[in-house]
Amino acid sequence: MSEAFQPAATSTPGNISFLSSELLEQLKAQLPESLFAAVSGKLSAYANELEYSKLKLQALEGKLRLQRIAKYGPGSEKLSNLQLELLEFEPGVSSTEVAAESERGAL
Repeated sequence: MSEAFQPAATSTPGNISFLSSELLEQLKAQLPESLFAAVSGKLSAYANELEYSKLKLQALEGKLRLQRIAKYGPGSEKLSNLQLELLEFEPGVSSTEVAAESERGAL
């Protein structure tokens, strides 16, 4: 394959569709029509799978957050996801400590 056919090395959720359309244009110009049809179909399927995976991950992270809030009590609702995650590594965290942490400002 030629060097002109190089997708961007970094991608963020916001530019996935842009990269996909740019990649499709490059492929269309360089591949025979039948091969392009097969590749573009797979690319579309992978994009759909990626989007589904992102949504599933968001749902699971939300579920985990709710479980941690239930575990550590009402004061933990004010904590960020990172703070809640750190609590998991602390042995024997009391509800008083969680409430104190939730009242503390961001560093």
